[in-house]
Amino acid sequence: EVYGFSRIARDLTERRALERNAFHLAALIDSAEDAIASKDLDGVVQTWNKAAERMFGYSASEMIGTSIRRIIPRERWHEEDEVLARIRSGRSIEHFETIRQRKDGSLFEISLSVSPIKTTTGAIIGASKIARDITQQHRLAREAEEANRVKDEFLAMLSHELRTPLNAVLGYTRMLRDGHLGADRRERAIDTIERNANLLAQLVADVLDVSSIVTGKVRLRMGTCD
Repeated sequence: EVYGFSRIARDLTERRALERNAFHLAALIDSAEDAIASKDLDGVVQTWNKAAERMFGYSASEMIGTSIRRIIPRERWHEEDEVLARIRSGRSIEHFETIRQRKDGSLFEISLSVSPIKTTTGAIIGASKIARDITQQHRLAREAEEANRVKDEFLAMLSHELRTPLNAVLGYTRMLRDGHLGADRRERAIDTIERNANLLAQLVADVLDVSSIVTGKVRLRMGTCD
């Protein structure tokens, strides 16, 4: 015969807050631009976000439960051993630049940060990895270096091309001023000065044209030609 009841109440506020935080964190990881993954201390992948799928070409179902070495070129497998050793000792790795391999076999440059994953008691059970594709960044840096090299070569060549006629102009001008040239040589000296001055003017005009082209200010005079 039922003559009463008992009630057990549990405060779910903290649990619901933890669930909301977990869902929020999962959404952030899934929408991140950088590849984010986690692995255990044997290098077996535990999580794999959408950015990792796009970056490496492997879906989460293909990677989870398999070795992370799948995306590491064989000649760089020693890096994974070093990373795991560092993680087991509780140390992180920040912005380590290396090479990784996509599903199609192509290689690309990444910046890698790895941190230990710990339990509430402080035991290390795995590692979280954040990878950023820096191929474009390095390509732009190499292009900038090449542009600087070409600029330096251009300036060196320009300096030489300007100095040669300038020396002739200055040399003959000083000789004329000091009276070292007779009447028979003055006309020739004046011709030389004029010729080299015209050359200098043309060089300056060419440089200004190049500057206008680079800055987008060049104007074309359109016309019919044979």
